[in-house]
Amino acid sequence: MAAHKFTKKNMKQDSFLSSTEKALEFLQRNATVVGIGLLALVVVLVGGSYWQQSQEASRVEASYMLFQGQTFIDQGDFEGAVVPLRDCVEEHGGTDFGRYARVALVHALLGAGEVDQALAAADRYAYEIPADHPAVTELALIRATALADAGRPAEAAAAMESLISADLPDNTYIQRSLRRVQWLREAGDRAAAVAVLEELRDAAAAGEITPIGTELERELERTRALLD
Repeated sequence: MAAHKFTKKNMKQDSFLSSTEKALEFLQRNATVVGIGLLALVVVLVGGSYWQQSQEASRVEASYMLFQGQTFIDQGDFEGAVVPLRDCVEEHGGTDFGRYARVALVHALLGAGEVDQALAAADRYAYEIPADHPAVTELALIRATALADAGRPAEAAAAMESLISADLPDNTYIQRSLRRVQWLREAGDRAAAVAVLEELRDAAAAGEITPIGTELERELERTRALLD
């Protein structure tokens, strides 16, 4: 009987069969380990998908709460706005929705006549919002208003002064300055109010700011008259 010639093809087939057999043997010996590994992979994939869906659902819920609260504010229902905004802060406080909800909640409390609560919330939230977040400035503006409503116009004027800087748009710069002037007058510091108005007038004359209309001159005349 002639000897069987073992070709390269035979060697490749034999190698493939040997590898397959070894793989099957490995699976048989380690079926439990492999099964757990596959199960873990499935859990990671499914868990990741669930986490993404959960995050999206959370964002939708937070945005709805903020929208609902802001809608109540726009309608003048400040008391109605408190509940959804407070829920948004408590349940989604670490998100942008939660940060803006803090500002809106202080606004709602102020509108509802809860001045002390509004101030307390503003002071607390100032430490909860990152310093570089846009909501910080909005919160500070509402806090200044709350101080004025609480009968503390001198503090309100000081708070507003810290929110006025040369890099603001002209209209914003002027409006905040005029609000500060109003609170200085209410605090009885009319000389300081006149000084602020004169600074604004000089800046306008130098072309540094561009007032709209004649409000600035009217306020200056009105405040000077109070000194007479």
